Amino acid sequence: MKKLKISIIGAGNVAFHLARIFSEKGMRPFQILARNTEHHEEMIAFASKLITKTEELEPCDIFFLTVNDDAVSALASQIKLKNTLIVHTSGSLAGNAAASAENKCGVFYPLQTFSKQRYPDFNEIPVFIQAEDQESMLLLKQLASQITSHVHHSDDRMRKLLHLAAVFVSNFSHALYLLSEDFLKKESVPFEYLHPLIKETALKAISSDLNKSQTGPARRNDKKTLESHLSLLEQHPEKQEIYRLITRYILNKYHPDSYE
Repeated sequence: MKKLKISIIGAGNVAFHLARIFSEKGMRPFQILARNTEHHEEMIAFASKLITKTEELEPCDIFFLTVNDDAVSALASQIKLKNTLIVHTSGSLAGNAAASAENKCGVFYPLQTFSKQRYPDFNEIPVFIQAEDQESMLLLKQLASQITSHVHHSDDRMRKLLHLAAVFVSNFSHALYLLSEDFLKKESVPFEYLHPLIKETALKAISSDLNKSQTGPARRNDKKTLESHLSLLEQHPEKQEIYRLITRYILNKYHPDSYE
């Protein structure tokens, strides 16, 4: 099996973890381009060479563009090297977002939330790949298979649907954790008391029938408790509106006849 020569453009959370896992699997990135030199210290362990400009890029098999979505197309066009594969890691961009006249393009999308403080098990992370030609697909499959057992072919619609759903289950749920912590802090109650509940809820979400495992006052159509909660949120109008909105969704799903 050919040892692939890869380079990463970017130094954010996705770049950090791709560089980390590639290094762990014996595929140390050849170059990492991080324009902000403040990131060099944390990335140096994962790269043979750190650079700051696209002009310094040298030939390799695959360039990973791990940058903000709105920068992908412009950045791809700045790569003057020829006959290489340029892939982005976005869940929402089109598969050809990294297209350029001189190079092939594709997608390498790890479906996970990343932060530099936590090291998730990459072997459990699904990676979705796309490319315009079979040779590039095989290249991406070969690479992805080195870091995870869950490699999937995707198209733009599938990936965008997954990304949207991921916002609900990850970003929105995290925002609700933050909302709860903020609410309890104002009432001088430790948020840590909810940690076991958060863990159990997450485990239940992946091990049981979601439709059957929904609990809570809205699921029971417990109007007195709902009214009591809304009363407690009188001094928190934004949180009260969020409570109303999600309660409305649950009531409409489980008690449509009584839903107003």
